Amino acid sequence: MESRFTLHSPEGGWLRIEPLSLEHETLPLVSEEDRRRAAELTSPERRRETLAWRALLYRELGMIPITYAPCGAPELPQGEGFIGVSHSRTQVALCYSPQAPCAVDIEREDRHFERIKSRYLTSSEQQLSHHPAFLCIAWCAKECLYKLARRRELDLLRDLQLLKIQFTTPEQGAIECRLLDQYFTLNFRHIDPEWAVWKL
Repeated sequence: MESRFTLHSPEGGWLRIEPLSLEHETLPLVSEEDRRRAAELTSPERRRETLAWRALLYRELGMIPITYAPCGAPELPQGEGFIGVSHSRTQVALCYSPQAPCAVDIEREDRHFERIKSRYLTSSEQQLSHHPAFLCIAWCAKECLYKLARRRELDLLRDLQLLKIQFTTPEQGAIECRLLDQYFTLNFRHIDPEWAVWKL
């Protein structure tokens, strides 16, 4: 299976998923402010994740300033485009769109989604697919929609809805979704050991 993935959109956006770099590898690649912020994090995993996606962003876009929206999502200066970030214990995912909000989420299939599926999927959504990774893909899709909304306090069952899922192969496909009164198509793919869902 793949452990590294790159995708470019016709509009100039891109998605990159890569193995999570070690902290000592990314420290020289980020800004002094990033190093200071990372040093304030008590968790080694959080430091590693934070430094990894920032190093990836700077590699692609240069040392561009990063701020945070009121919802807590990282963002670029106005007019510089939009980013979406996700990470796990082993991989980092970063997407960029020059014109519209974008989002990505990655998760391991072996998380205990079965125990919590009723919290994020309606009974009809649970019947959309019998693929063994569906609950993981559906979780990522809901997270992706939540990130696209760029606001808090959305109801995962009422405000974010999965309408149809289509596998083009056992390893990838697309999901038709509703976010409040907007409709989106999200793409997904297995990037071993995670599943990734994104909107560019």
